[in-house]
Amino acid sequence: MNTSVIYKGFAILHPYILFLTNNMTYRTPAHFLWTQNYPIYDQLCLEEAFLRTSSEYLVWINCGSIEAIILGISSKIDELVERSIASEKNLQLIRRYSGGGTVVVDHNTIFVTLISNTDLWSIEPFPAKIMEWSSRYYAPFLSHLGFKLQENDYVLNNRKFGGNAQYLSKKRFVHHTTLLWDFNPDFMQALKNPAKAPKYRDHRHHLDFLTTLNLHFHSQDQFVGIFVENLKKDFNLLSTTPEKLLSNLKQPFRQSTHKIE
Repeated sequence: MNTSVIYKGFAILHPYILFLTNNMTYRTPAHFLWTQNYPIYDQLCLEEAFLRTSSEYLVWINCGSIEAIILGISSKIDELVERSIASEKNLQLIRRYSGGGTVVVDHNTIFVTLISNTDLWSIEPFPAKIMEWSSRYYAPFLSHLGFKLQENDYVLNNRKFGGNAQYLSKKRFVHHTTLLWDFNPDFMQALKNPAKAPKYRDHRHHLDFLTTLNLHFHSQDQFVGIFVENLKKDFNLLSTTPEKLLSNLKQPFRQSTHKIE
């Protein structure tokens, strides 16, 4: 089909192409990674470098990592972690650059990170607003399972399957999530019950408070594939690799992510 005609030296698009162009929804270009068992410490370092040295957008989904306990930037380790048990089970201790609570992660954890500018989405840089924005990528395919944004958590029928942490500045924010595909109850012994817990937890033990995605999906790939299709409504996902982000680490920036000895 001839898509244009020439009129007085100017190319004029065919009316059908103009119709398509005017009715296309703009999607924000974002670097996209879908990795398997990428070490979570290395991931957090790359995320922080990208956040602080770039103004571009990043979507990173990582399925699995080595066993570790990750604490928020201001979390007090002795109030949250049984150090002797963590050492016995060879759980690496990591302090991340964002706020939020403490999580145990392993090969059954799905990590989701969204790094964005606040002005694009007209999102006020407040945790509750960003939580509401993020939940719209899960609700379309999890609502029939009782999905709800409960305080700072994603829940299915009042049981937590996803914990969230954020870093916010005036122009940039990170929203990252740990999703439970499954979990090892033995590793949970290394976590103390936090003094401050969400009200909906209602003093429940870890095993009564949590649920997992493997009860509802055949595979991690199935879950992630559906989730990515929802992201594509807003993002033009441009595949990349962690190696291509390494240049951000070479630029000077203030790094807060570190291992705890």
